[in-house]
Amino acid sequence: MPIRVINEVAQRLALPSVFAAIFIMKACFQAKLMFVPYCDGASYTGNREKPLKVKNKLLYFRGRRILDAILDELLRRGIDNASEIILSGASAGALSAIIHADYIRTRFRRATNASFRVLADAGFFVDAPAFNYYEIVRSVFRQMSSLHNSSTSLNHACLHAQEREQEWRCFFPQYSLPFVASPVFLVNSLYDEWQIAYLSNIRCVLNIKTCSSTELRHIMKFGEKTFHALRSVFDSSNETAVFADSCLVHTQCNTNALWTKIQVKNVTIAQAFANWYRGGDEDRFRTEYSHPYNLT
Repeated sequence: MPIRVINEVAQRLALPSVFAAIFIMKACFQAKLMFVPYCDGASYTGNREKPLKVKNKLLYFRGRRILDAILDELLRRGIDNASEIILSGASAGALSAIIHADYIRTRFRRATNASFRVLADAGFFVDAPAFNYYEIVRSVFRQMSSLHNSSTSLNHACLHAQEREQEWRCFFPQYSLPFVASPVFLVNSLYDEWQIAYLSNIRCVLNIKTCSSTELRHIMKFGEKTFHALRSVFDSSNETAVFADSCLVHTQCNTNALWTKIQVKNVTIAQAFANWYRGGDEDRFRTEYSHPYNLT
């Protein structure tokens, strides 16, 4: 990636606010960041030994090896000297953080006793049928798991709980998170705009004023399914915290404007995460279940 592009990306990220929230009330701190662009197409789960040949080109599906190389590089660069480690991601990156949280923590624990926590933004992809009742997201995850040979890279405890040939279900956080031991802070809209538009096939959500009454009912049902899926995960794990609003948006932590603006119960994402990180937030399931609305 060209240096100019890296600088442009860095300027858009909410990293100063993230670290300010985490270390608020501390006089000084030192933090190092490693930004890893998404690159493998399956949240770093690919583990296919032989490449596929398509139009005389070889395609390799080895995201898990990329992940291991990244972790090796972090250890080489001295992450074992850290006292606190935060694994974060947005969208597919958040899904990757959820899937690999325990594996990454185990790798690091061999070298350091640093605290380890996960911030997952818009990675809670919901197992819900599309507007036309086709199982779009199930089909995507099932085919992706098969193409990449992902099953060996998913959460092992989750895999053991599935029936044969149902291992792909562990791509869905609602099924895998109950088996994740690492502390995870979920930030998600109940009405994830991208999921509704492209996985539920309700494109009008991109301009919700154009939606029909039938489409609006399905959007509301999606929000309900997301709420109950998040609640189920929260009830089954003492290590999971939830910040879920009703904004029509996809990803909220990677820009300063949303990180410090969106509120649930008069608390911003930044404040809620900081409180949870310090262990001082009694409300770990912070949601605003209402009609969807656009940010203004």
